[in-house]
Amino acid sequence: MDTLEKQAASKAGMIRIPGGTFRMGSDRHYPKEAPVHNVTVDGFWIDPTPVTNAQFRTFVRATGHVTWAEIPPDPALTGTGSSTISVTSMARWKRSASS
Repeated sequence: MDTLEKQAASKAGMIRIPGGTFRMGSDRHYPKEAPVHNVTVDGFWIDPTPVTNAQFRTFVRATGHVTWAEIPPDPALTGTGSSTISVTSMARWKRSASS
């Protein structure tokens, strides 16, 4: 099977969502949602129904995929020196990661 055949097979049964531009955020609700701004996204493929646990298990076994929830936290990033993450530490890490 060549690359194009593999790509087509991997999208079998999926729905194509076209890309486009939309207005994201709100100036009327929570301050963290402001300002309203235009966002452009590429098109993408999506399954028409949610993935079941059995389907996800099959995917994990076939690919060796590891979810974020399965990765032990790095104590250096928690700010606590341990692998326990407090909500405050995580918020501080998220702010520093986005700046």
